[in-house]
Parts: sequence; structure tokens; C-alpha cells
Amino acid sequence: MDTHAYQQRDPLSKDDLIFATFLLEELEFAIEVTYIQDAIPVPDHIIPLPASPDYIAGIMDLRGTILPIIDTRKRFRIAAPAEPKRGYIAVTHCKGRYMGLIFDRIQEIVRVKEDSIAELAPEIQVEGDLLRKIIKLENGRRLVQVIDPSSLFDYKDLPAHLGLEAGAKREKADWSPNRQIVAFQAAEQLFGIAVEDVREIITVPEISQRILVEDYIKGVISLRRELLSVIDMGAFLGAESTPLSSDSRIIILDIDEFCFGILVDSIKEVITFEERLQQPMPDWSGSTHEGGFTSMLEWESGSIVILDPRKLFGQALKRVEEHTGLHGDSTQEQSKIGEKEEGDAEDVLQKTFITFDLGEVYGAEISYIREIVKHQNNIRPLPGQANYIEGIFNLRSEVIPVINLRKYFKAASQEAREQLIIIFTHGGRQVGVLVDRLREIKTLSAEKIQSDLPQHLVREQNKRFREVIDRIVDLKSEDGQHLPTLILDIPEFMEATVASAMVMAS
Repeated sequence: MDTHAYQQRDPLSKDDLIFATFLLEELEFAIEVTYIQDAIPVPDHIIPLPASPDYIAGIMDLRGTILPIIDTRKRFRIAAPAEPKRGYIAVTHCKGRYMGLIFDRIQEIVRVKEDSIAELAPEIQVEGDLLRKIIKLENGRRLVQVIDPSSLFDYKDLPAHLGLEAGAKREKADWSPNRQIVAFQAAEQLFGIAVEDVREIITVPEISQRILVEDYIKGVISLRRELLSVIDMGAFLGAESTPLSSDSRIIILDIDEFCFGILVDSIKEVITFEERLQQPMPDWSGSTHEGGFTSMLEWESGSIVILDPRKLFGQALKRVEEHTGLHGDSTQEQSKIGEKEEGDAEDVLQKTFITFDLGEVYGAEISYIREIVKHQNNIRPLPGQANYIEGIFNLRSEVIPVINLRKYFKAASQEAREQLIIIFTHGGRQVGVLVDRLREIKTLSAEKIQSDLPQHLVREQNKRFREVIDRIVDLKSEDGQHLPTLILDIPEFMEATVASAMVMAS
């Protein structure tokens, strides 16, 4: 957006004023052109903001500025049309901030004398002085209501901040990996939460409902002797309850030493990004989720709303704690997990793994993962490479080789489907691995991890397999069945694949 600031003045103080007019059905509204920054068609997707006033349609990114969008029909209490209309957004600028107003269509630009403008009677003014004047055109046969943006921007229910201040420019900095989030789908929107707040991600086990204190609390689960309450993210955000599917996951959050789960539609990506790429989100004072939506990130997969779980779930955590307490002393349960019994020294050692599907179930220690991105057919093949090297792709000016594990292990190929690329990093090198889908993030004690592969696997699998798979983890599937998970030795894997790729490329 062009961020040059218009000269501010009393919009109704001169003899000759210029207005842009807009229509909602047959009702005509006017805004002084001083306040109009742009007029654009309503985009296909406006990001809804849970817990905002009902007349806030959501937000959109307009050339680097987060633009709150007002549904003027709802704001001015006009009935919805019989048939949906695409409409236009008038991008307004006032007091150094921006806002979009949705209208059915743009009418015209009119030049008006001050004596053609009349004050509306107080009893028919919209609260907040939003509509307090009217323009009389064509000898009074045409009446146009005047929107006063200065009053609109001061209205108490509007966001505390509305995008960038006038004249501000967002600097493009060199990319550096200083923030990492887990991106997930809930309530038909992409959200992100800091990796450091995520203890693990699990497939959905049996959820016991028993005694519920809030509609958004799905129930309780038992996770390694620990009793945890689960929040239904869809219901919590005021949308429909989250339907269970094979992609459903529970994200276990550890917020200031209190653990609970959130049920989400699916896990999308793990993203590492430069913190300055975030854009500030509008916030509504007095909202149930005040301060919970901190910023927005424009990414290849779409617009991601980043959450602050401490603020978003702040009030809810008291109810969650009450709910957990109804089903057992969670504090006591948690202390049992941390207790070190004589002879149980191995329980103290824990490792966190991310698991993924690739015909069989594989995993890797999460400490080696830089990020996870969607495969968008942007891998460029390199002639002369080994057949398991799918090619290279450009990730923010970094060229990264991509390995096809099926080909590397000489396993059977599978019908093409939407895949993800997990970016592993070790020793200053990066490599991408094609996977079908993410499964879980699991934290396991040492006793659950076998240090060696079973002998029959060692005998049956090929040399490449034996070199880079050095352990197996016994997890459980959604139906409670044992699910042996093969763990990649990332240092060995990168030495075998990336070094080979570099040699062949040279």
C-alpha cells in the first residue's frame, strides 16, 4: 500500500468538498476523498478473527499492511442481500492508520458545496457520530449519508491498533532462523504456535468426557500416567466443534508448567522464519481472547495467525485446571512422572521425535529439524545425480537438495500425492526429505527406545537402510495397536546423502 499521509483537515469546513460515493443496495454513502487511499474488489479470502465484533469481517494483507475489514451492512444494521454480492473495499486512511469498508459498488466522485450538507437529527444518528451528516443532491431528491472516518476510527469496539502507522515501511532483512512455529488448521483457519510452547503432538486417543465444566472442553486423556484436559479448538474459537478424522491431532502445550491439550483439525507445517516478517494484528479490548492473536505471517501455505497461548487461554486455563482436578490430582500425577525411583535412572533421559508416513512409519529427533514445508512442484531436477536425489529447491535464497527416501531405500514407489518436505540440518548442511504426511511429535523416556534394530530387520534390509536406521521406537496407532517406528540417524543420513549429492554435483 502507498503509505503517504494525506493532509488532515475538518472534512466539512470548506465551501467546496469532494466525496467518493458508495452503494449498499439503494442506500448511498459518501466519504471525503481526503480519507480514501484505494478501492479494490473484495478478495476471495478474508481471514476471520475469532472474538471480534460481529461487524468485523476479518483482516487481509494489502501490500504489506494488515487491513481490518468492516462489514458496513452489519455496522449500519442493513439486512443481508437475498443473493451474495462480491462488492468492493474502500481502503480508508485516518489518524495514521488504515481500515477497509465493504460496499456493494463504487458510485462516483461528487463535488459538494457546504450549504448542501445538513446535520442529521440526534435520534437518527448512528452511535459514535459515524453517520451524523447528509448530502442533499439533485434538489434534495438524492440523499447521501456521510461517513465520518475520524469518528469511525475512534469507535470503542474497534481494534486498539490497525496496521502500520502512516509513512512506516517494513524493512526486508536477510533471513535468519530466529523463530519457529507449528502451523495447524482449526476453525477453517491456519494458526501458528511457538515450538517452545509445544511439548508434543499426538494422534487422538480415547477422550473421556465424564464431568465437563465448559462446552469447549472436550474431555480428558491419559498420557503416560498423566491426566490432561483437552480443549476443542473449534468450539473454543466460537466455531463448530472439531470433527475427528485421521488427520486430527492433539497438541500438548506446556504453559508455565501447566500441561493441557488442544484438539485441532490437522498439523500443516513446522516453519522457521525471520521475526520481522510478522505483521501486527489488530486487537479488541475487552474481548474474551484479548491479546491472544499477536501477529500474522504470510507464508507459502497461506496467511497464518500466530497465537500467544498464555493470553489466548489465560482465562480458560482456570476452568481447564478445575476440570482436570475433577478427574484426579494432576499435580500429583505430574510429580509421579518426575520422580526417580531407585533403579529407574533411565526414565530421567528423554528424547523428542517427529514421526511421518512413508509407506512405513519413520521418525527423527526433532532437534535436527529446521522446518517443514509443502512440496509445491518447485523442485528442479539435476542431471547426473543419483536416482534418489529428487533435485534441488530454493528456500529463501538457499539451495537445498531433496532426497526421495523410497528411492534411497530401493522401496516400492507409490502413486503421487501431496507431499511435505522436512528440512533437516546438521553440521552446517541442509537436506530436504520427501514424506507423505506428518503423524506425531512424541517425547519418550529412554526405556521406550531400543538402541539397536531387531536382527531380522538388519538381515532383510539393504545396506543403505542399515547405515542410516539405527533404532526402533514402539509407538501405538490410533486403534491402540503397536506401531514400530524406524528412527533415522540424521548425522549418518546426511553424510551418506548430502555428501554424495555434492560430489556428483561437482
